[in-house]
Amino acid sequence: YRSFDTYAETGAIGLPEEASAEKGERSRSIIAEELASLLDAVHEQNA
Repeated sequence: YRSFDTYAETGAIGLPEEASAEKGERSRSIIAEELASLLDAVHEQNA
């Protein structure tokens, strides 16, 4: 583990100037779908 200030004074990682609301929404959607799938699998194994 490294603190964020190791990467940059602002704590940003990568190229924040290339970010957009569309990219953020797409990432959020993918993460939410994958998390839901994982939780469904855990639930099925423990049912």
